[in-house]
Amino acid sequence: QLKTAETIPGGVTSLVSIPAAGPRPQPEALPAYNPLIDGEIYFPLAANEAQRDIVRTLKRQDGVVVQGPPGTGKSQTIANLICHLLANGQRVLVTSHASRALQVLEQMLPESLASLAILALDDSSYALQKLEDSATGIIERYNHWEPERTRKIIKALRTRLGDARRTEARILRDLQALREVETYEYLLVGDAYSGNLASIARRLREEAQLYGWFPDRPEKEAPPPISDEEALELVRLLRKVGPEEEKILRMKVLPLPAMVPMQEFIRAKEMEAKARRRYDQFAEIRNSAEYPAMAKQPAQTRQRYLTLINKVLDTYDTLDHQAYAWVKRACSDILAGRITIWQTLHGLTEKNVTYLKSHIDSVSEIRISGLEGRDLRAVKEHASRLYEHLLHEGRVGIGPFRPRVVRESLYLMKLVLIDGSPCDTMSNLQTLLDYIEVADRLDTLAKHWSQHTDIPRKAPLSIQLAEYESLYEPLTRALELHESAMELREITAENPEIFEPHWHDIESIRHARTMLIANDVEAYMMQAQHPFNQMEKKLLELTFQEQSHPILERLLQAVRNRDQKQYHAELKNLHTFYKLREDFDRRNVLLNKLMDTAPKLLKAILLSYNDSEWDEKMIRFGAAWNWACAEAWLERTRSQQDQERLELEYETAQQVIRELLTKLTTVEAWDHCFSRMTEHERQHLLAWTKAVQRIGKGK
Repeated sequence: QLKTAETIPGGVTSLVSIPAAGPRPQPEALPAYNPLIDGEIYFPLAANEAQRDIVRTLKRQDGVVVQGPPGTGKSQTIANLICHLLANGQRVLVTSHASRALQVLEQMLPESLASLAILALDDSSYALQKLEDSATGIIERYNHWEPERTRKIIKALRTRLGDARRTEARILRDLQALREVETYEYLLVGDAYSGNLASIARRLREEAQLYGWFPDRPEKEAPPPISDEEALELVRLLRKVGPEEEKILRMKVLPLPAMVPMQEFIRAKEMEAKARRRYDQFAEIRNSAEYPAMAKQPAQTRQRYLTLINKVLDTYDTLDHQAYAWVKRACSDILAGRITIWQTLHGLTEKNVTYLKSHIDSVSEIRISGLEGRDLRAVKEHASRLYEHLLHEGRVGIGPFRPRVVRESLYLMKLVLIDGSPCDTMSNLQTLLDYIEVADRLDTLAKHWSQHTDIPRKAPLSIQLAEYESLYEPLTRALELHESAMELREITAENPEIFEPHWHDIESIRHARTMLIANDVEAYMMQAQHPFNQMEKKLLELTFQEQSHPILERLLQAVRNRDQKQYHAELKNLHTFYKLREDFDRRNVLLNKLMDTAPKLLKAILLSYNDSEWDEKMIRFGAAWNWACAEAWLERTRSQQDQERLELEYETAQQVIRELLTKLTTVEAWDHCFSRMTEHERQHLLAWTKAVQRIGKGK
């Protein structure tokens, strides 16, 4: 098999072959060890340092020879090596020319690794049974293997092993101290005390008068729990916060953030006074029958309602009611929905004023005579026909031979004068036509507007136009009310309970606005009172509870009376209270630090903290603590003179370590085995086991 195999492990090759001449090749490095701690070796059986060196040697080379007379622990060393390698995930092959040696070795292995250590001696029934037991044991353990639980067990065992190692080291140090009591150099409490046992004891005696007041003897060497400054601070805080103060500080008070600062109190008081004056102005309107329904409306609805009413009233109030009496009637009609007549008048005025503005300049300064008593519409018809005749025919004719249109219009050429010139030319005829058109449009405007206001018909043309322009502008503004009025009606339709004024009555609309403003003023008043109401509510909640501080009642009175002088005084008292509570909390923090580390000292301080001698002692607290730690160490060292007891403790500690190593080795070895076992391998192992069982039954 060795000859036909493709790859032979390096360890086997070195045993069955003759190495070639020349430099020996470097062996491949083994997988990195995964020791429990630096230098940890998984030897569950007793071992000396020389035996442990074998593991370190195997890390550097692929072979080692162990020699020794019978009874020197060679088999035990091999058993330890097997355990160590298995715990690190290695596979181990053990061979011997005598089966007895292998049986002895098997008996040395921990029972928990029996199934993992497969013993193959020969083809006897005993050997087959051992193989079957190993395979069955592996299968059974695999079926109960839980990776996560195994990892937790390994972690716990490592922690316990570390604790056991530290215990062993402490006992060993104490043993060493006994053996080297006069020569061993110690470093205690950091480096506060150093030297041999005698020198340290001498120094402690010398310092006893200075630090002997420190009654505790700390069990462990540790830095002082508080600094010198903190120790002195503790004494002063105990004097500042005595039993009476502590009783008061345990009373219930309002958190500082719940009270408004003094400047905010003053501003809130001024804001409330201003709101109160405004609020009182609307007392009558709040008593009106319509007010409650208006106040129930959502703030957003009220705000929209008020905005539109303000828009209506602003538009209405900007119109010149004194100059134009018709404006009031127009606004009333438009707000009431009677808009048609005013829209018609507005359109007519806009159309004619636009025309007149572009044509009136050409005729406003012209003097026309000869039209007195004549119908201007007939004159316009004759002038227009005559203009067309002259435009196309170009002649007027003579006597009875004149065209009919000329004969009918002859009076225009003979009687009508344009700036003193006869109206017998096309230019003068056009001027006459323009004049008549302007006069006709002004007459149309006069007929419509005369129903609403006085019109200066006899005034010059430009004056008349200016008058209509002045009428057009307020009418345009008045018509703008229509859109706002429609939106207001939508709101009242959507909110039937809201007060709806008489839209034709402007005073009724003003009444609605006053109610809305009263709502806003009331909301403003509530907003101004909110800081005081909040403080009052929180103060009331605490005032009626047990253990409430008297300051709460005084603060409540100051808030209710808006007494800023009293509020300022009580707020200062509250700040003083919280500052003292900070000192109280700080005192307790320092007390807690001493409670576990120096309970006797704490008791002594609490009994006499008013004594001035504590000031001198506390500034040397750190040095006194170090002295007490060193004194405790000295007491422990001198009390451990029984070497036999320490040696027994050391032996027990080593036994605990070996037991933990046995458990850890077992768990680690099985975990490595199962972690790399494939399902294919498990199935083969199971099949082999069943096959062996069948052979044993003769099948």
